[in-house]
Amino acid sequence: MIVRDIVLAIKPKYAKKIYSGEKQFELRRKLPHSLINHVYLYESRPVKKITGCLTLKQVVTGSPDKVWQICAATCGLDKSAFELYCGARQVIYALEISYATKFAEPLDPYTVFPRFVPPQNFIYPPTALVNNLPHLPLKESLL
Repeated sequence: MIVRDIVLAIKPKYAKKIYSGEKQFELRRKLPHSLINHVYLYESRPVKKITGCLTLKQVVTGSPDKVWQICAATCGLDKSAFELYCGARQVIYALEISYATKFAEPLDPYTVFPRFVPPQNFIYPPTALVNNLPHLPLKESLL
């Protein structure tokens, strides 16, 4: 199977919780069909920049009840918000974060890839974007 980087869209309040270590699972309704190498975080409005990178420990897959039992304490949501997020889905994915790094200088994706469109869920970053990510100085790991 192919191993790829992805860019996830995330609200700034959840990115902050990830970088602080408070949020150790990122919930998703869909996953890519390839294995995940690096996960880059694109913070939505008002930030609108790629602010950091995650390395994953594992992906927990299961019913909302199963996933809630595993990650309730560190998913960054209360039960009612979790249930609202899951809706009628039979399967939910929880990306367990092993390592989170916040970039010292966030990357404005529009400067290196003018046709950048923020992902609804995730995207495979275009080469022009990926080529600019490794050159950013990194802050220390926060997890």
